[in-house]
Amino acid sequence: YRVLRSIREVKEIELAEKLEMGDDVLEKAKEENTLTWIQKCFLMYRDGHFTEQNLIEEIDTIFVGGTDTTTVTISSTLIMCAIFPEIQDKIVVELHEIFDTVDQPVTYEDLSKLTYLEMVIKETLRHFPVGPFIARRTSEDFPFKGGIIPKDSFILLNIAKMHKNPKYWGDKANSFYPEHFLPENFSKMHPYTFLAFSGGPRNCIGIKYAWYVAKIMLAHLLRRYRFTTDLKIEDIRTKVNIILKIVNEEPIKVERREW
Repeated sequence: YRVLRSIREVKEIELAEKLEMGDDVLEKAKEENTLTWIQKCFLMYRDGHFTEQNLIEEIDTIFVGGTDTTTVTISSTLIMCAIFPEIQDKIVVELHEIFDTVDQPVTYEDLSKLTYLEMVIKETLRHFPVGPFIARRTSEDFPFKGGIIPKDSFILLNIAKMHKNPKYWGDKANSFYPEHFLPENFSKMHPYTFLAFSGGPRNCIGIKYAWYVAKIMLAHLLRRYRFTTDLKIEDIRTKVNIILKIVNEEPIKVERREW
């Protein structure tokens, strides 16, 4: 709580100081269409569209929501790496091709090179989507299979079930198969068959942040440690409490890796 309050206060002071010096950062970013999410929040607050409580709630939502979901994604990916050591080894080979040392920082340019790691994260999210269900309200009458879904109806989309549907994912729908996301494979599929971050105009607003954090953390962890387990993927137990989490106790063992 205190950290989130201090983030708001520091940012507010920073913007006020720049405005005093004649540098209206918010207005400039608005004109250039480069407003960040937090700048949009402060602009709404400054223009009277947000109360102070609105501003606080928006900051809480993005930081708390982003932290919890990204943490779950990273931990789930590590569990999959432990269950499938051959996949973990392939990630490490990719890391060796990119990084010379175990503590070399992950740069923005490095993120785009972590292609196999990204495939493994996506396959983890296919099996264990952080948001297994999403709801939408129809904005107008919607024809569907010979009938009509009336305007203002609430529809629940079962993402977890769709992610395992052989109609879309073929005979390896229930297997852990990162190659599902090879460009030559995934390009043949409708993009909405994978909705780990939802889709359309109301998709996850923190998608880029989530990818950056997950890749950076996993690149550091897998360079330093080897993850093992006695579990099989069929032993995995999950629980949904707003988000989906793996709840097996002490699911993995950690040992230092020789780099």
